[in-house]
Amino acid sequence: MEHQGGLRMNLLSLDGGGIRGLSSLFILQNVMEKIRFIHDLSAEPLPCNYFDMICGTSTGGIIALMLGRLRMSVTECIAAYLTMSEKVFGQPQDFTKREKFDPQALEEAIKTAVEQKIGDPDAPLQDATGCKTFVCAYESKALGGSPVLLRTYQTGSAPISCTIWEAARATSAAPTFFPPIKFGSQTGGDFIDGGIGCNNPTKVLIKEAKSYYRMKAYKATQPTCLVSIGTGQKDLIQLHRAASIFWFKDRSGLSIAPALGKIATDCENTHDEVFLTYLENDARDRYYRFNVPQGMQEILLDEWRKKDDIKAYTDKYLRLNQTEQELLDCVKYLNYPPPRVLETQGSQYQSGQERLSPQRLQITQGGSSFQAPNLVFGSSQLQGNFVGLEQPLSRQR
Repeated sequence: MEHQGGLRMNLLSLDGGGIRGLSSLFILQNVMEKIRFIHDLSAEPLPCNYFDMICGTSTGGIIALMLGRLRMSVTECIAAYLTMSEKVFGQPQDFTKREKFDPQALEEAIKTAVEQKIGDPDAPLQDATGCKTFVCAYESKALGGSPVLLRTYQTGSAPISCTIWEAARATSAAPTFFPPIKFGSQTGGDFIDGGIGCNNPTKVLIKEAKSYYRMKAYKATQPTCLVSIGTGQKDLIQLHRAASIFWFKDRSGLSIAPALGKIATDCENTHDEVFLTYLENDARDRYYRFNVPQGMQEILLDEWRKKDDIKAYTDKYLRLNQTEQELLDCVKYLNYPPPRVLETQGSQYQSGQERLSPQRLQITQGGSSFQAPNLVFGSSQLQGNFVGLEQPLSRQR
């Protein structure tokens, strides 16, 4: 079934970057605060109500799971991320270990966050009722090509069965930092960090969203709003320092320098390719990339004590006139159509201030459509997934 006028497809992509993932959270927090102000909400809105699909790689994958699968607010996510970073990066292993950090510490930190939010530390990754979320990983014996996508939703093929914490461990199993992981309920090889091949997973997200909606028999269009958030401009020297000479080989004993070089260039190359595609399709105003250009190079991936520096560099970037304008334009698209009923932090639902004519709305849930004169549903529990508009959107400059 096809929507009138097309499909709402708000997408969020989160880069990997160790502790610098805080920067992406501070940027997203700014986006959500603008939404809160526009709708005069009394509580913090949740990203899972504004994005129909969220993805991430490495620590960006952990953040994606917290925002999408666990339905955290950005404020909750920042607090959990800081706690997790201190527990994991604050206690490096001795030089006799192949990896710099203890995987058990990371696993326990993730389990704690999951249990505090939904009650079960071993909750499955799959969740048919929530925001569609996936993280990227690679099988250690099959590097190269497309990453393995660990999804919270069905796609018509046999899913990879794992828990939330296993998915988080897989996407963040960076060589020299953490060992690969083998899922307890899954046959096959070990999984490692998706950042080796797609530290910026924006292109993967576009492909996945279009493929999913096409299989669901919806018209595959350009995303209504595609938001890609980085963790600061990177350079190869900084990544080499982060790995350290003592952990400069992976478990097979091979040098990881080529992989580090690819990570250093992957993020902005991907951005350039996506930007050009949108420019050629006359859809530049549907794609937004936010990434701190200066200062973050000084912060190593595991320097959790420099959280104040990360905040300072990010705030400076957010104060730029160009950044402010891009954020405002982005929020305009995320707000189409304005949510009539929103789940927010601290309350079950929060009414928005703006109203839409009932004739303009068509809600689709579970493959069937119905008219909804009073409510607009987002991609959240007990809510429909997609909103169609009778008329295509046009941004007013």
